[in-house]
Amino acid sequence: MYNIIPNGPLQLNTDYSVTFSGAKDLAGNAMTAATFNFKTTAVADTTPPVTTASPPAGAYTSAQTVTLTANETATIYYTTDGITAPTTSSTVYTSPIVINSTTILKFFAKDVAGNSETLQSLTYTISTLDTTPPTTVASPTGGKYTGTQTVALTANEPATIYYTTNGTDPTTSSTVYTAPISIAATTTLKFYAVDTAGNSEAIIAIKTEVYTIGTQATTGIWETSNWDGALWGP
Repeated sequence: MYNIIPNGPLQLNTDYSVTFSGAKDLAGNAMTAATFNFKTTAVADTTPPVTTASPPAGAYTSAQTVTLTANETATIYYTTDGITAPTTSSTVYTSPIVINSTTILKFFAKDVAGNSETLQSLTYTISTLDTTPPTTVASPTGGKYTGTQTVALTANEPATIYYTTNGTDPTTSSTVYTAPISIAATTTLKFYAVDTAGNSEAIIAIKTEVYTIGTQATTGIWETSNWDGALWGP
């Protein structure tokens, strides 16, 4: 068996001839000259390209710049609306894609032989770091009332509310608000909230509401139910 090594690269779609002569076997018999003709042709490409995204899909706390790379020469088409599957009429990838909010990136590549990759769909979840403390309000607010008040505390986002009714500042060891608070006597209600990111409303201020519970006599004098020697006017 002989291996034929060309002295340079062969061109596609080109006819070549190889002539063998002068070879002898071990007994000294010379072979008859022979010529072999052949033509170079390209092997059909039926393998679709594969595209990778960097960084990969996942949860992030800041905007991401996504690079799409095919493993061969190809055109990449993509969409970012999360609904539309890309086609060859979609946006052509030419530079990294900036993703600054939660996005579903869909894409595929088509190589020069016309092979199309299976559609890929990647979800990038962007959660901006929360550094804002919650805000809690009381309803009804503090004031003078002639009867028991049921006070609801509401935070403007998911949070745990801590409170006291004895005038001391609450801490995370204080009572956790789970249901409206019944106030039947003059009370100083103090409270604050801590959100799920750990931001504490107490950094800004502990909220205070004073509820004065009493009766207003016909004389116009306000008499409290836990009178401590002082009288309030109307």
